[in-house]
This record gives sequence, C-alpha cells and structure tokens, in this order.
Amino acid sequence: LERDKVQEVKRVREQEQHRHTAMLTEQRAKWHEEKQKELQALRENLTRQHEQELARHAKIKDQENQRLKAALNAMRDGSGEKVRTALTLEAREEARRFFDQERVKLLQEILELKAAKKQTDEALSNMIQADKMKAGDLRVEHQQHQEQISKIKWDCEKDIRRLVDEIKAKDRTIFSLERELESTAGCLQKLQLQKDALDEQLFLVKEAECGLGSPKREIPGRAGDGAEH
Repeated sequence: LERDKVQEVKRVREQEQHRHTAMLTEQRAKWHEEKQKELQALRENLTRQHEQELARHAKIKDQENQRLKAALNAMRDGSGEKVRTALTLEAREEARRFFDQERVKLLQEILELKAAKKQTDEALSNMIQADKMKAGDLRVEHQQHQEQISKIKWDCEKDIRRLVDEIKAKDRTIFSLERELESTAGCLQKLQLQKDALDEQLFLVKEAECGLGSPKREIPGRAGDGAEH
C-alpha cells in the first residue's frame, strides 16, 4: 500500500509538472505568434505606405521635370528677366507647398506611429500582465497540488501505520486464541479420558446390577469391593 501510494503521488506530481510546462509553452507560443502577426501587419503597412510615398514622389518629380522643361523652353525663347523672376517665384511657392505638404504628412505619420506604438505597448503590457497573472495562478495551483499531495501522503502513512497496528493486534489475538485452543483441546482430551473412564465404570456397575439378579454370576470388580463397588 505504501509503495502504491508513493507511486500514485509521484505520478500525480509528474502529471502536474508536465501540464504546467505544457501550459507555459503554449502561452509563450501563442504570445510569440500574436507578436509575429502584429509585426507582420505593421511591416506590411509601412511597406505599403513607403510604396505610396515613392509613387507620389515619382509623380511630383515628373511634374517638376515637366515644369522645368517648360520653363527652360520659355527661357530659350527669350522671355528674359520676367520669365526668370516668374520661374523663381513659382519655384519658391512650389518648394514651400511641397515643404508644407511633407511636414503635414510627416506629422501625421508621426502621430499614427505614436498611436500604433502606444497600442502595441498597451497590448504588450496587457499580455505581460496576463502572463504574470497566469503564472501566479499556476504557482498557486501548483502549491495547492503540492499541499494536497503532502496531505495524501500523510493520510496514507497514517493509514499504513493504523493497518500495521491492526495487523499486529490481530496477530496477538490469533496467538492468544491459538493458545486458548490448545488449552481447550487439552481439556477436551482430559474430559474425553474421564468420560471413557466413567463409561467403563458405568458399564461395570450395570454388569454388577445384572449379577445381583443372577446368583450364578459373579460380580466383576476388585476383590473385597462387593456390591458397593
């Protein structure tokens, strides 16, 4: 019984440790997979934004090249200082508009990236907090299982000691009963001998009584005893 209980406790402990390890591994794999998905989505979003930005810059560059070509053709036609002044003002205005657009766009991208980073940080913090809570719950559950195992072991040891005491008490009772049985057998043997002796005496008495009714028959028994015997 003690060996079976120890093996059962060992098996329960191994199952709990295996389940705890499996749950931690599964949680880590799930967290890693979610992070990979988020990183993949963020990478795809940034790649798409970069491609759009490159296309927009290419379009702006084509427009600028066409404008410069037109300005160059106008200068070749001999428009003079007025053309150069107009081109300079137009270039400055275009540069200012381009700078303003780029600044607004960059600010917008910065805000979006900050919001995405904030969401990612919050999600990561929540996942870390959930992992900590889960790990705490697992530790508490493991501690409870250890306490239950210790209690089961203690109860098993108490039951084993009680069973051993009962077996010893029964052995003592059996030994006492065997001695009483031997004593009773001796008494029965002695009583059987006494009974055989009494039966023999009774048989002799009956024969003596029969002899009193027949004068030709002698009374058996010891010499000098007479009818009283």
